[in-house]
Amino acid sequence: MTRLSFEARTQKLLAEFERVRSIPISEASPSTLAQVRDLRARFEALKSDVIDAENAIRAEYERAISRASQKGGTIELVGIFLLGKRGLGKSYQAALKRGITQDFEEAIASCQGLILGIDQILVSLGEIASQISGSIGDAREDYYAILEITPSASPEEIKEQYHLLIQAWHPDRFTNPKQKAAAEAKAKQINEAYEVLRDPEKRSRYDRIRTASTTSTAQWKTEKRCDKNQFWKSKS
Repeated sequence: MTRLSFEARTQKLLAEFERVRSIPISEASPSTLAQVRDLRARFEALKSDVIDAENAIRAEYERAISRASQKGGTIELVGIFLLGKRGLGKSYQAALKRGITQDFEEAIASCQGLILGIDQILVSLGEIASQISGSIGDAREDYYAILEITPSASPEEIKEQYHLLIQAWHPDRFTNPKQKAAAEAKAKQINEAYEVLRDPEKRSRYDRIRTASTTSTAQWKTEKRCDKNQFWKSKS
């Protein structure tokens, strides 16, 4: 199956983002929240792919410079090809005239600009998800399990556990791009759970919905929580 170019994927996701963002919070439903989370996951996947492409561009740049310094021939700008700009293969002489460095710098700048834009959208989606959760309550997410506490935990215990987890899952602690992206997703879950459980009114509303939802209760009873190492193992 042919993969959509970054531009096409981004435009498709942006259209869905605008649609979700246009839904008033007062009219949001659990289905809306599920759409927001699915959209956020797809943006995170896109970001991971762009990071991989940027790394490929940098590696190809080094190879192109090496080839250009040795002899003539065709220089295939693989990184730019990944961005969907086809037909940029060129002779050694033409490459020198146009400037190999400029081509690759433009490609890398395109990747970095896209990553920055995706980060901004991820922040917005996180805020939207938090607002919807606070408005309707979210019985499908076990916020207590996410924070690894019991439903009887005190406000002080919730706060202490939140700080421990958010430090353990801080994205800056990871250098691998995919692990970093997964840590960002986990940190968003932790923040979302904390935003509900730290507020007495939101927590009370959440507890009522959680108790009333027999389906979700059964899911919570069978859910298998994992520690940090098990999490990464499941991602491999």
